[in-house]
Amino acid sequence: MSDDLIPIQNMIYEIRGQRVMLDSDLAVLYEVETKRLNEAVRRNIKRFPAEFMFQLTESEFTSLRSQIATSNEGRGGRRYFPFAFTEHGILMLSSVLNSNKAIEINIHIMKIFVQMRNYALEQPSKMIKIDALNDKFDAKFDSLKDEVTNVKLVVGDLKSEIKILSNKFDGIEADVKEVKDRVAKVEETQIQHIAETKIKVETVKEQVEKTTTTTENNSVRVNKIEIETKNVLDKMLNSLTPKTTVL
Repeated sequence: MSDDLIPIQNMIYEIRGQRVMLDSDLAVLYEVETKRLNEAVRRNIKRFPAEFMFQLTESEFTSLRSQIATSNEGRGGRRYFPFAFTEHGILMLSSVLNSNKAIEINIHIMKIFVQMRNYALEQPSKMIKIDALNDKFDAKFDSLKDEVTNVKLVVGDLKSEIKILSNKFDGIEADVKEVKDRVAKVEETQIQHIAETKIKVETVKEQVEKTTTTTENNSVRVNKIEIETKNVLDKMLNSLTPKTTVL
């Protein structure tokens, strides 16, 4: 849609099930006062039956005003509610106003109404396509949901296996720790035993050395006694041998 037509499209509202434009918006587009537009309509009121034009009720105007975010001042001091013109009423306005500007604007407005009708006609086929896409999406989503469920089951099984392995590992770790403690205790006992054995060996060695020293001393003493005994015996023998007198 052309950018020039967008402002006009924003002035089209749906009221009582019909697409309409307000007299004030049309007056802006036609570059006339709203009062002058409505005066021209009143002068040619027979050309504007109910299906061409109708006046908004208070509730309709209040609802519309809330939609377009206008205030009470938005009525521009009007003492009556706006008139709404249908597509046929807008066509009739160009003949009533009899101005080139009105004709030019009406051509643009009619283009927008045609585009809006075409858009409305295209919607059912688009809705069918959307429904088909939704069905396809739902089927794909269900398939993915089943896959996700299966993945969750597999993950749950893996978690259970990991937990079992973790418990086994904890048990093995505890056994290894116990074995290490036992080995450390045995090593400590062996070290202590070796130290005690060394002490005993040193003690025995000292005793042997003492015994050897004592034995050596006793041997010297025995030899001395033997010598002394021999000397005593020699003296005794000498004393018993008769002396020879030399003449």
